[in-house]
Amino acid sequence: MIEIWLNLLSSNGGFFGLLINHIRGKVVMPEESPEKFVSFIGDLDDRLKLDATIRKGDGRYNSSMSMMAAKLSYENEAFVKAAIQDQMKN
Repeated sequence: MIEIWLNLLSSNGGFFGLLINHIRGKVVMPEESPEKFVSFIGDLDDRLKLDATIRKGDGRYNSSMSMMAAKLSYENEAFVKAAIQDQMKN
């Protein structure tokens, strides 16, 4: 239930966006499609792009990749595949 509520907030641009969309009658319901549905951990930290200044060979590269891999380990397979193909093209 918490994940659905957090996805509802993020789909509408936060609490005030949800309120405004509710007044307009245009509330965006969160898709429970695997590519769009984010876990509780994913809602806490929604970053999917790596820092553009960090490249292979940089001392911070492996730790950044490890952090992203740990974060994505909580997501479903379709979300991870979409995130890697669309966001992480390094």
